[in-house]
Amino acid sequence: MNLSTHAGNHLLRQQVYEYLRKKLKSETLKPGNTVRLKQLSEELGISRTPLRDALLQLQAEGFVTFLPQRGILINEVSETDIRNFYEVLGALDSRGLLSVFSRVGSDEVTRMNAINEKMLQQVGNKAYYAYFD
Repeated sequence: MNLSTHAGNHLLRQQVYEYLRKKLKSETLKPGNTVRLKQLSEELGISRTPLRDALLQLQAEGFVTFLPQRGILINEVSETDIRNFYEVLGALDSRGLLSVFSRVGSDEVTRMNAINEKMLQQVGNKAYYAYFD
């Protein structure tokens, strides 16, 4: 992995987060498997702090679970999980949409419809990690 270790810790954490999300999406990090923090930090050539920060963000999003003394569990994401996430996100998105509704035109609606179609395809293909992209 080509990460800038000279970058600020926040930037490095974000780079690690994006890298891990790609690995989850491609299922290089397979659901149900565990990974060790030490092994992953050595593999990436970074300290544990930005890795742990990125993994904590992924845990908050439901993608991984910290298992004390055993590593990090890559969570299975199901269609039910997506439905639950979408329900919460829908409530938040509707609130945000109300604040910008007057500025939404036909171009934005067309883009949103295209994104919704891609999301439905990902669910149909059971590509649940790709769905969140």
